[in-house]
Amino acid sequence: MLTAELPEILQEKFERTARLLYENDSTQQALIEAIELWLEQHRCKLIESETEANNRAYENLRAQLEQEHKGKWIVIAYGKLQGVGSSLKEVDHLASIALDRIVMQIGENRYTTFLDKWRGALKGFDPDELKSQYMQENARTNYDS
Repeated sequence: MLTAELPEILQEKFERTARLLYENDSTQQALIEAIELWLEQHRCKLIESETEANNRAYENLRAQLEQEHKGKWIVIAYGKLQGVGSSLKEVDHLASIALDRIVMQIGENRYTTFLDKWRGALKGFDPDELKSQYMQENARTNYDS
């Protein structure tokens, strides 16, 4: 249960608008919508933070991973190594709900490999533009569900 005190004027405007837009459960429905919108607006900040933590973890572990796990697959998420396996299938399930994760084969250049795959599969398309479109579409899809 969430309880919050709102300034009186804001609460009156909120309740009046909610009643006009929704018939039953107007306040609850409007609050759910407002919270979902707020969460989605701040999701990018969370992703950026997780991405930075994962990149730092990778750089800190890079030498050790290359020495001990060359050719193996790894997953880094939440700023930590989540696991090592002999195949992508062995590790792909790890941290599958993380906002950002690094899944790669040790010894491969993760940025070059990613861009080569994109460029090879999607000749004539800009990978950065496609990523931007994907992120926008994914944000809309997550908001709608």
